[in-house]
Amino acid sequence: MIRDTAVIGLGNMGRGIARNLDRAGRLAAAWDITEAARTNAQLSSDMALVPPSQFGRLGFILFLVPGSAQIEEMLPGILARPHDGETLIDLTTSDPAKTKANAAKVRATGREYIDCGMSGGAKGADTAKMALMVGGADEAVAACKGVFDVIAGAVTRVGPSGAGHTIKLLHNMVCHTNFLVVAEAGRLRGEAAEVRDRGATDDPDGPRGRGAAYWPTVARLLRESYRSLKTAISEA
Repeated sequence: MIRDTAVIGLGNMGRGIARNLDRAGRLAAAWDITEAARTNAQLSSDMALVPPSQFGRLGFILFLVPGSAQIEEMLPGILARPHDGETLIDLTTSDPAKTKANAAKVRATGREYIDCGMSGGAKGADTAKMALMVGGADEAVAACKGVFDVIAGAVTRVGPSGAGHTIKLLHNMVCHTNFLVVAEAGRLRGEAAEVRDRGATDDPDGPRGRGAAYWPTVARLLRESYRSLKTAISEA
């Protein structure tokens, strides 16, 4: 196996993905801006733990950072490196419009750009059982099969550039709406209860407490997803 892949971002998701690639003999380099994340990743000495500007020639670079803004910030240094036809794989949850913009910049340098929505959480990343919703050209997605086989249990190409992140946002909207409904049900149950049993009134870990805590966060996530999806749909 050739070590031809790098991972940028070694948090809850990136750590497990990097470890799987390392064990499979594919990980050539990895990086995270925090020393603790680099240490906790516990990667082998067979790969280089260096900043992206020091990456050698690679086949694939995986991004597991907060979003498009962080990728955009890193792109100038990454794209200035010599390459033999790299593919950049964006595994963030991002605004599809920004994804398409980053993809255009990357393709202008002779590279490919793939966007992937992920489902499965940290456990899925650790066990290589994630589901990936992939956006990109057919040939470019097909070329990533060897990498995807190492990190995921199910891979579905859902359309062209930006489609993977669009489907991920739709997926998140469904999940967040379910959370909101459950939280509201807990809140209403607490208000209706006439006895002060655990979880019915003041317990912050009970249904009413969780409902109150969930509302602002889930509502914000829904608004953000909706705004990004409106942009993606208007530009489709």
